[in-house]
Amino acid sequence: MLMNNIIYRFAESEGDHAKRLEASFRTTRLKRKALMTLLIGREYPGQPEWAKAMTQEQLMHRLSVTIQPDGLIVPTADMRILAEKVEDGAGTLVSTHHEVGAREKSNDRIKAGHRIGTVPYPYQTGPDGTYLTDEWHHAIAGIFELLIADGSYTVVADQLNDLRLATATGEAWNKDNARSFCQLTEHCGYAKKPVTTGEKHGPFHLYIPFALPTLKPPVSLNDWLTANSNLLPKFKGVLAP
Repeated sequence: MLMNNIIYRFAESEGDHAKRLEASFRTTRLKRKALMTLLIGREYPGQPEWAKAMTQEQLMHRLSVTIQPDGLIVPTADMRILAEKVEDGAGTLVSTHHEVGAREKSNDRIKAGHRIGTVPYPYQTGPDGTYLTDEWHHAIAGIFELLIADGSYTVVADQLNDLRLATATGEAWNKDNARSFCQLTEHCGYAKKPVTTGEKHGPFHLYIPFALPTLKPPVSLNDWLTANSNLLPKFKGVLAP
């Protein structure tokens, strides 16, 4: 990988890197490629928008690496906070007496206030939680005003396309992906917990995670429910902290 006469390369394999961070292989690989893109200017196919939005400093922090003068990217001390480890897949709670199943681990994490899964686009992770750029914050508040004013997901898609705000995959907005986007619970500051484990489209509760909470949600819970009225029959309330 040559740029300015420097050959950039990682000192550890993708598998060893993910193992060291106790993170998912896929997330580690995407962040490594995003860092390489910034260093050498080559964009790899299939890079998600959240990875492209991260700065070199953010990527080095999340990957726990430093770059030597000769371009060798070497491991360094892991300075990630708990919220970042949870997002990267390292926040699993394990019993000190016995191994617990994946379902029990997920339930333990939810009860402890951890978010399950990754933070959705366009949210970004900071030291105290997830946040939006001013542009996205304003845009999301605006599309919910449209929906509440008896708009439709098609109108929302048109608005986002007019604003030239791309989807996570870089495609144009349409009725279907606009619906999924508007139904993200992060918009109103909550995380989602299905009543029946694994049934993500069924009845659900909402809860406020202490790990990766939404900072300054762009809409209120009431406005989120009003705009997504089709979800009202499935909403079973907010879980106590």
